Amino acid sequence: MKGLFKFLTVLLVILGLVWYLILPSKPVTSQERFGAWQEKTNFVTLMQQAVSNLTSTGDGLTSQMVVANNDLKSILNENLSDQQKQDLADSAIQFEQSNLQVRYPLELFGPVTSQLELNLDLVIKEGQLEVVIQSAKLGKIPLPKALLRMVLDQGSLPQDFRRDDLTLPITLPAEGYALESIEIHNGQAIVYLKLNRERLLAMLESQIKP
Repeated sequence: MKGLFKFLTVLLVILGLVWYLILPSKPVTSQERFGAWQEKTNFVTLMQQAVSNLTSTGDGLTSQMVVANNDLKSILNENLSDQQKQDLADSAIQFEQSNLQVRYPLELFGPVTSQLELNLDLVIKEGQLEVVIQSAKLGKIPLPKALLRMVLDQGSLPQDFRRDDLTLPITLPAEGYALESIEIHNGQAIVYLKLNRERLLAMLESQIKP
């Protein structure tokens, strides 16, 4: 009888520890939910900001634009499909320290839920913006990349997602500018650009016309 009691005690302790570990340390709040976002900003508005900050250098015109968390959510809301927005409705997407962070609630089994937390780097290679998964956690448990790939395979990944290096190329309107670099600090991204003024103004005018 003592052996059975000891076994049950150990089992309860293990189950309690597992339960604690799969609970997220930073759950998504109702205010953070992507599906709750309403304010509108678009990419053209940010490019107009870049035009107003033009600097002339020996290599041509350069500028920068600041993308805050609110801008990021609005741009995603504008460009994602209805299905993608529905899939991300309960998630939090925001700049956090020097990364882009995505927190995605998961149903594991029955009433047991957890949260997948992805920390992403934004990288510019030859003018192409890429999102690279640097680290991940399930609840409080760090996920090795091999296990992360298995978790990601359970969802619907974009066709151009590169599973081997956990990278997603992002296509942006590229008329009139080239991406130079990007930095993330204190809840916002600073994007550095090289611009062709005439082509950029033509692109903005075409976007603004009804």
